[in-house]
Amino acid sequence: MRFKVVYHIGGQIDPESKLPSGQVIVSPESLILSGESSLSIPFTSMAAVELLRPHPRLPVMVRVLTESGPLFLAVLFFRLPRFVCIGDQGSTIQLYDVLRAQIHQAISA
Repeated sequence: MRFKVVYHIGGQIDPESKLPSGQVIVSPESLILSGESSLSIPFTSMAAVELLRPHPRLPVMVRVLTESGPLFLAVLFFRLPRFVCIGDQGSTIQLYDVLRAQIHQAISA
């Protein structure tokens, strides 16, 4: 599965946090993020995944807790450069469900 996202790598997120655009691919073994920062996170190294709205001015996001720290993801519906970012809540929930199932499968195996 492939999703166009905004993301934040690190501990805390607030409305002033920089949210670069990128693309997430969910492969059978890992989550692959490409964009300003590129990384691949195996499902076996993920501790948990949470669905949250960190601030009223931010979209609903998925927080992926990994060994190296949290990763925040929100699937995009619409974005104007540097100004407006409208998240696709339904697709963000779908991404959350897929990641939760993949983590559960990786832990069970």
